[in-house]
This record gives sequence, C-alpha cells and structure tokens, in this order.
Amino acid sequence: AIHWQFIALAACTHLTKMLARSRAWRNILAAALPESSVRWRTVLGAYAAGVGVNALIPARSGDLLKLFLVKRGIPGAAYPTLVATLLVETLFDIVVSSALFVWALTLGVFPGPDALRFLPQIDWLWLFQHPRAGLAVSAGALVLGFAAGLWASARIRAFRTRVASGFAILR
Repeated sequence: AIHWQFIALAACTHLTKMLARSRAWRNILAAALPESSVRWRTVLGAYAAGVGVNALIPARSGDLLKLFLVKRGIPGAAYPTLVATLLVETLFDIVVSSALFVWALTLGVFPGPDALRFLPQIDWLWLFQHPRAGLAVSAGALVLGFAAGLWASARIRAFRTRVASGFAILR
C-alpha cells in the first residue's frame, strides 16, 4: 500500500532542500574565503556525500566528510574556517527549529511534567558519592585542561582569525 507519487514528492522535496542548502553553504564559504574561487559543484558534491554518510553512520560523521571534500576543493581553506561556516549554516537551523518549538509549546502538544518520571535517569551525583574518585577525576581534568591551554595558547590567535573569517557572512 505504498503510494509512489508521495515517495517521489518526498524525494523531490529532499533534493530541492539539498540544492538550496548547498547553495547557501557555497555563499557562506565564498564570503569566508573571498580570495578563493568557491565552485558550487564542489560544494554540492561534498554536501551530497555528507548527507549520504549521515544517513548511514550516526554522530554527524558525514559533516567530517563534507569538510574534507570541501577543503580539497578549495585551495588555501583551513579547517577552522570551514567548521565555522558549518556553524553559520547551523545558526539558521537553530532559529527555525526554535520558532517551531515555541509554536508547538503554544499548541500544547508536548507531554506535561508528569511524564518526566517515566524518562530514564542519569546518576549525576556519582562523583560526589565517591569523593576520592571524584577528586582524582577533577584533578586530572584540571591538569589536562591547563596543559592543553598552555599548548594551545600559541595557536589561539591564528585559530581565532580563521574561525572569524568563517563567520564573515554575518557581518
């Protein structure tokens, strides 16, 4: 009982969304990398490959493929800049999904607070219930964080510049 016209309509809608999103990402990349030639064909191919991988492998691993393919297609591009351009694209998603969430809240379609007791619980108090292990984990995280901060301090300025260029379209 499959209505093929609805499947075809859904496939066409998905393809149209991919074309529009890849074009938007291309424009974001062109604003972030004004000295480079950003071809839509390169971005569309990377975007389509990333969507395919995201459909098969969890945890947004397709985004890594998108970044890798776009970096190969745009000479002189840096990964921090490319990641920032994906974040700019995600900002649009956040705004639209937040608006839909608020709309759903006003309709009252979410379950009430009484449904919270049926959700699985996470034991956040484990570190406090085991003070020695909690102290060791906290101290280790603090030492590692401090060492990482010292190691990264020399690279932070260049990294900021590359990330800021990824957000150039917002200016």
